[in-house]
Amino acid sequence: MHRSKLTLNWALDMKWFKRNEWNLVLAAAALAFGCGVVGTHQYLQAIGKSADWSDLVYFTLRLFLFNYDLQGEGTPYAAAPPLLQLARYLAPATVFYAAVKGFMVAATYQVNIWRLRSWRDHAVVCGAGKMGRQLAASLRAEGRKVIVIEKDEQCDALTDLRALGIRVVLGSAVNPEVLRQARVGHANLMVTLTASEETNLEAALTAAGQKHSKSLKLLVHASRTFAELFETQPPFARIQAGLRARFFDDETIAARLLVQEFPVKLEGNSGGLQPPPRLLLVGDGTILVELLGAALTHYQFPGPELPEITVVTPAKNTFLRRFPAGLEQLDLVTKIKIIEVAAEAVGRLNAATIGVINPDLVFVGFQTDMAGLNAARSLAQLPDWAGAEIVLCVKPSTNIPRLLYAKEIAGRVKIRNVVEVGCSAEMVVRESLDGDARKIHERYVAAQKARGGTAATNPALVAWEELPESLRRASRSQADHNTVKRRTLIRSNSVETVEALSEAEHRRWMADRLLAGWQHGVVRDNARKLHPSIKPYSQLSESEKQKDRDTVLAVVKGLKG
Repeated sequence: MHRSKLTLNWALDMKWFKRNEWNLVLAAAALAFGCGVVGTHQYLQAIGKSADWSDLVYFTLRLFLFNYDLQGEGTPYAAAPPLLQLARYLAPATVFYAAVKGFMVAATYQVNIWRLRSWRDHAVVCGAGKMGRQLAASLRAEGRKVIVIEKDEQCDALTDLRALGIRVVLGSAVNPEVLRQARVGHANLMVTLTASEETNLEAALTAAGQKHSKSLKLLVHASRTFAELFETQPPFARIQAGLRARFFDDETIAARLLVQEFPVKLEGNSGGLQPPPRLLLVGDGTILVELLGAALTHYQFPGPELPEITVVTPAKNTFLRRFPAGLEQLDLVTKIKIIEVAAEAVGRLNAATIGVINPDLVFVGFQTDMAGLNAARSLAQLPDWAGAEIVLCVKPSTNIPRLLYAKEIAGRVKIRNVVEVGCSAEMVVRESLDGDARKIHERYVAAQKARGGTAATNPALVAWEELPESLRRASRSQADHNTVKRRTLIRSNSVETVEALSEAEHRRWMADRLLAGWQHGVVRDNARKLHPSIKPYSQLSESEKQKDRDTVLAVVKGLKG
């Protein structure tokens, strides 16, 4: 035990030394310079000579060049004062250490590049930030060879990545030479995860323009709105010459997983009717915007009542940007209100301020960890919210939230790291969350082609791999809502239940369309995003209602067979 503690202390000391190594070298050089100036002045006084400050600086700088000849030719050295003796050894020592260290770093890096010349079928991750570090570590945990490209050689994550056996190439991911050093032409996966969407796209385009000996999968991290601008442009429009490219957003993935992890309890009657879920979103983090979108499609329960969603935020415009056509259109699918409060008042919320009594589920997400922790704890202490489940979403920039992962704040606040949830190899690379969505899309394509549809008339009639993200979302939304359908149908699959679920399915479909910017129109117009079926279920024709019933009956069939 004592030996283990010593080993741990030594490791921590070494890590501290590496982090502050060049600061220590600079401090030693400064000390040597100061001692040299003062010591030289004392020395010259002792031998009866004088010099101005420029001479003292000149003589001191010579010490760094291993030159101690202060007397002149043929004159024996006099005894040097202690400060000058210290400077005459410390100054050249700092130069020697810096030169050796620089040579070792350059040599190690070059050897690392040479060793990569034999790498093939590896993964390249661009960016060693929170997302890049998480994904690279996840890929490495699966036994894959991983190279990380990072332009900041002082990035804290590089030491940890190297300790995992991950190779690091320093430089910009948009530089073709850096990509060649990372052997992108021989990789089978490249993921761009820098803090800039433009850089992610440019790095992907640069990689796509290089010659590839392997089929390369290109994954580009970008927000929903950014992706929609470029997903119909090469190389994202089609699979070309073994190159597959697509956009993804870790927060969108995390939001889908979180609403499935924390389902609102179903307590409907024998006819399948269900009291509307009550949700509360608190904070200013972008994850809450994605959670709002996921909640609108996922929490559509059987019954005439709409889900009730309340947003409390100091950044109201952030949420409004999520709805291209405004909040008014959402009256068809939810009862929503957005309350804007001052940032300093969010941590002092109470039930009266919010106007919500005992919500079913609360999501808290802030841009800073401590703001989220304080708000979550305050909400957990409200006496009127004994039955509410509270989930705190963090993207840790410090170690503070990690200390609480194994616990629950105030006894019942669950903490979820959004980066860990939404940026794993399983979700980003293998798309494990999309298994059901892929099957739904394949059935849709088969049915439409059987009716004479073609990709020329319907851009959705292509393979899942070629489907743009904006068109994948419809299948994902339906697949995610199937969990609600299954939970309801297990309790009852009567005609009344099927009809109630069909109405909920129509609201789910409308929510998905409204989130994508569609509105009601008498005649369907894809270019203007107008659709005649964006209206209440009761106003649909029987043929339109049957489409929703068929969706529900497909789930019934799956449960039986």
